[in-house]
Amino acid sequence: MRHWLDLEGASGRIDLAACGGLLHAVRTGEPGYDQVFGRPFWDDLADDQVLTDTFNDQMAAVQGKLAPAAAGAYPWDTLGHIADIGGGTGALLAEILKVAPAARGTVVDLPGTVEGGAARFEAAGLSGRTELIGQSFFDELPAGADMYVLSQILHDWDDEESVAILGRCAEAAGETGRVMIVERVIAEDEGKQLNTEYDLRMLVFNKGRERTVEEFAALAARAGLKLRGVTGLPSYHSLLEWERA
Repeated sequence: MRHWLDLEGASGRIDLAACGGLLHAVRTGEPGYDQVFGRPFWDDLADDQVLTDTFNDQMAAVQGKLAPAAAGAYPWDTLGHIADIGGGTGALLAEILKVAPAARGTVVDLPGTVEGGAARFEAAGLSGRTELIGQSFFDELPAGADMYVLSQILHDWDDEESVAILGRCAEAAGETGRVMIVERVIAEDEGKQLNTEYDLRMLVFNKGRERTVEEFAALAARAGLKLRGVTGLPSYHSLLEWERA
């Protein structure tokens, strides 16, 4: 739990931003992090490798809990090529490739992050089936994968940026590829309460938000995608599969 509690790490700075910037975020709808630290969270990470490393460790820990459930809930072995967009150091993709032994995988993330996946894939015996690409997911993505996975990505961003990310995935997927969103989903019709803490954290952090399936569908429609299916996972997370509309 150290990476969650260390106030000098990325998670700690988000906590400090929540303490000092929450009122600003609620009043204005703008990130509290910028107000407290003077610049956006991602700019902080870009200039500080220690912060980047602590953030990567935190995200790998999150995916370490979520990845086995996601890998076991979908027939990944029916796919030939899986691209994990914003996939960090490859924790989710490694689990997926274990249950899809004939598939190959690609991780796309920023250069300071994605290189960390090399050791993970080598240790898992997956180096021969994986590729690491260092770039932003706002830029043109490598085309031709069967599935483009966005795990815990869209809740970091506002609607306009989320549509841009989905649009890049849809563009790369083409007519036959698909997009998979792995996210915490607000499902009020099932009696689950809105997780206010997470929603406010995303707002303070980067003007992001948690969403319902309907809200994801509205964003996806703007990117030319329609819902193909929803599979529930533990902890309010779901797999939301999309295809070209």
